Amino acid sequence: MEGYCADFELPSRQVIQQVLSLTLVQLAAEAEIPPGVLNMVPGCGETVGKVLGEHNDVNMLTFTGSTAVGKLMVQYAGSSNMKVVSAECGGKSPQIVFDDGLDLDYVADQFAGMIVVNQGQICSVGSRVLVQDSLERDLIDKIASRLSRIVAADPRLKATQYGPVASLGQMNRVLAFIETGTRSGAELICVTVAHLAPGGIRVQPPTAEPAPES
Repeated sequence: MEGYCADFELPSRQVIQQVLSLTLVQLAAEAEIPPGVLNMVPGCGETVGKVLGEHNDVNMLTFTGSTAVGKLMVQYAGSSNMKVVSAECGGKSPQIVFDDGLDLDYVADQFAGMIVVNQGQICSVGSRVLVQDSLERDLIDKIASRLSRIVAADPRLKATQYGPVASLGQMNRVLAFIETGTRSGAELICVTVAHLAPGGIRVQPPTAEPAPES
């Protein structure tokens, strides 16, 4: 018996994401992947996403996004054919550090290295640290020192460690989060630099210490 699993891709509303998804489908066609195996359906999540979620011929959904929409995907599955739902929802993944003999230099190296991967634009990047009080100042200083040495530049250059964010809109969103944090009393440890430059729109990775009540 011959069969295949058809994949339907619903890209985000960002134009750049839709262009990239269309390019992927075009490349799939050029690679002679059989028609119908990979499909892209452009449109708004509340319309196209709901149709896919409630369709009885769709046997599985994978979703990455907010917790609220993830819950809707589960509801759509339950009201149709009980399709399998794999949902990766919301949150800022924390790194937890206790005073139990860890090498803080190693911890700082791992954290600083991970946060710059894909400019932190990964849902599981681990950009939040929950650290025991006795280690807080030492660890913050070590992480800040490493991030201050990050080379943010054109991704086409070999020495670059930190490239551009996805778009101007994403840059403004990042800066808005930083502003919200500082207004709430967080202390910005590393200076944040955002600028337009050859090779993309960059926001230098900041480090912030939360307000005391946090």
